[in-house]
Amino acid sequence: MKYIFITLLILWNEIAACQPYLDLINIRCQAGHDVGLGSNNSSNKFSYYNASLNLPLIFKKDSSMIVLSPFAERWDISSNDLNNLPGSLQSFAFPVTTIFPISSNWTIGVTTIPRWNGYESKVFDNSFQLGAAVLATYKKGNNIRYKFGLYYNDEFSGAFFMPLFGIEWRINEKNNLFGVLPGHLVFEHKVANRFYYGASFRSITNTYQAGYINYSLIRKYLRVQDNQLALFADIYISKNILLTLETGHSVVRKFRLGVEKEKPKYFIDKKMNPGLLFKAFLAYRIRFR
Repeated sequence: MKYIFITLLILWNEIAACQPYLDLINIRCQAGHDVGLGSNNSSNKFSYYNASLNLPLIFKKDSSMIVLSPFAERWDISSNDLNNLPGSLQSFAFPVTTIFPISSNWTIGVTTIPRWNGYESKVFDNSFQLGAAVLATYKKGNNIRYKFGLYYNDEFSGAFFMPLFGIEWRINEKNNLFGVLPGHLVFEHKVANRFYYGASFRSITNTYQAGYINYSLIRKYLRVQDNQLALFADIYISKNILLTLETGHSVVRKFRLGVEKEKPKYFIDKKMNPGLLFKAFLAYRIRFR
């Protein structure tokens, strides 16, 4: 069974386009606050929690695969600029990705993303969103691959489309650059088998049901938009157990409150002060190199 599992992981590495690792299980937490006062002399802060799985099911006959990636997340946001927010915003999603080769140099990935973005105990109350992504990967050589695609999600603020561009580049034995923009991009440097460090960029755009307007029957939603630049250190407690510590800063952060299918989309549109971020990440990681 051990050798079968290793074989499947090797196949995953080939199909998933040179990604240097796979996190089977991970738990993430993050805290952030602004570096000054907001527009109404109010400070803003938030915390974020996420737990996720990645379960690849690989078909040896044609080297295609299905990847199940369920995750749950929670935001706790505090700001005097945003009145009457729920105590927490919560989400549950079950992305399913099918990846299949179409030639020796090209693979296609198609992802369906059913998702519920609600709040507190009402995470499944009128909070369903359906998203999808298509991503084509071109293998230019043994050490570099390019990705092109399109992402769509049925946000509460309306249909959201985003072109995708990614890279998986093994620069040399110690350095990797990988990710799919505008979502994320990571540079990592290997110091030793159990220690890596690097830099990352991550962009977040999501909408969540956020209760009602002034105790009426009119539902409101919160749109979270943040861009994060960070430095990280990966510390392997054992061969596969990883602890990541990360610190960084947000850029162009905006929180917006709106009413679904109404115009204008937002009745509160606030550009929040950028702020420091602190993250901790625990994962069961399989490295391919």
